[in-house]
Amino acid sequence: MSEASLVLDFGNKTHQIVKNTLKKAELFRKELKRDRQQLSYRKNLEIPESWTPYQHYGRYVFPQHEECLPITVSLDAVEEVCKLMNIILLNLEKDGFKIGFTEDKNRYGTKMALLKDGETVFIDMRQGYSWKKIEEETASLIYMRRIAIPNKNMTFMVNGSSYYTHHQFTSRHNKSIESQLEKIYQAILNSPSEQKIEKERKDKQDREYEERSRIRSYNESIINSQNEQYQIALQESSVYQKHMRLNEYLKVLKESVSALEGKDKSYSDTWIQLIEKYIENKNPIKNRIQYFKEIEKKMGEEDEDDYFYYETDNLWCKTLIKDVT
Repeated sequence: MSEASLVLDFGNKTHQIVKNTLKKAELFRKELKRDRQQLSYRKNLEIPESWTPYQHYGRYVFPQHEECLPITVSLDAVEEVCKLMNIILLNLEKDGFKIGFTEDKNRYGTKMALLKDGETVFIDMRQGYSWKKIEEETASLIYMRRIAIPNKNMTFMVNGSSYYTHHQFTSRHNKSIESQLEKIYQAILNSPSEQKIEKERKDKQDREYEERSRIRSYNESIINSQNEQYQIALQESSVYQKHMRLNEYLKVLKESVSALEGKDKSYSDTWIQLIEKYIENKNPIKNRIQYFKEIEKKMGEEDEDDYFYYETDNLWCKTLIKDVT
């Protein structure tokens, strides 16, 4: 991360975005003057002349779609804030940042964007406000019991692409934003590299999560396949018991048809032979032993110590056993 080399004096040089903001502030002042002339109760209000009931808690949100600074401040604070922002913007361009306006995917509307090394940094400065109670007589005229008055508290935000790359600086506790200017500027300079580090960390975290999920899913499939083998064993044992009964039945049947002669005897022998053939082919013990003999062929060159096998065709399926926490 590069160290801040902050230039505080650029002479009379003013950034175009700062010029746009000052021009907009003048327009706001003219509109405010016109609006106040229309307020019949203005003489009864004990509030600063710069306050207007039509703005955001007594502050102005300068329109970034008109390429103004990302600030929300009162008209009284515009000049000082613009001086601060002018130093920051001119230094950023000196240090290789491109400054433009873009549609912010995470927020609504156009945002001023600071671009460097493929990363985007957003900054924002807001003035605080306090509530002031209104006298009953005046409150009945303006239909409000209190109004918001901008105060001296300021907040400067440096926002990267994720929550973990956000930085906030406040002017509370007798610490002005101006006194923190170098720290603010350093946070902006560091933001692109911070975002890259955070993306790498997030990508690694996602890969590790996917790997854990894959292993967990794989191990669950082991449990499912083992249970399936148990069910198959139950089915095979049931077939075995039926074959035992069937062999006993055929034994008795042979004795019973031994007295038959001619075609009757031929028919009975053919039928019994057919059933005996099916019993032999479907013998669960014989088939299971044959399956065991085929395991070695299916394992090939795999290491028996690392792998367990069980297959979807009820023979064997390779599954890597790992511990998942």
